[in-house]
Amino acid sequence: MPKHLTPQNIFAIFRQTLTQNMSELRLYRTYSHIEDAKELIELLEKNKIRFSIVENAVDVDVTFSGNKTQSDIQILINPEHFEAVDRLSSEKAEDEIQYDYPDHYLQDFSVEELMEIIQKKDEWSEFDFQLALKILEKRGKKIDEEELNEIILRRKKERSKPEESSQIQIFAGYFFAILGGLLGLIIGWLLWKHKKTTPLGDRVYTYTEEHRKHGKRIFILGLVAILIWTLLMNM
Repeated sequence: MPKHLTPQNIFAIFRQTLTQNMSELRLYRTYSHIEDAKELIELLEKNKIRFSIVENAVDVDVTFSGNKTQSDIQILINPEHFEAVDRLSSEKAEDEIQYDYPDHYLQDFSVEELMEIIQKKDEWSEFDFQLALKILEKRGKKIDEEELNEIILRRKKERSKPEESSQIQIFAGYFFAILGGLLGLIIGWLLWKHKKTTPLGDRVYTYTEEHRKHGKRIFILGLVAILIWTLLMNM
């Protein structure tokens, strides 16, 4: 079984999913360490924007895709505030970016690497994003507002697409469902019903329609198997 599909992770994902479904707060940003999230936390507190911090969290948006198994810090806010927080972060970074920062590590990045920061803004801090824009402009690669908005929108649409779970994980779901265990039910339910918050603030199903159908079958199979095993044990 892949490391990211351990029973502990699956139960953690299930618990976090239920918690998020019952809350109006949605995942806004993830960090490896609380220190990395300090700047955002201070910004939210200063502007009196309600938020929640999930520490030692399994990243429920990507665990089944195998891209990442752990995001230690998650910052959750109301999706209605996503754009406002983006704007506040951008304004703060623009104020800080007045200095050239000649010794900053981004100065050693190539134009292609700097463009990747622009294209994947969600994976970098707002400061790094703004500094990358400034360095590109100094190197003759100025990105106007219209082009920048197109890049950001394209990335948001890309991040909003349903994901595909691996065949191994689907097989594991069927396997545990036939055994009649709770683990099979949870895997099936997550594949079938789990939702993620897109960068646009919408709640959409995490997995493709085809893999959600597998999840539904696994869940139903798990229920039937539990019933059969219960009857057999009581005979």
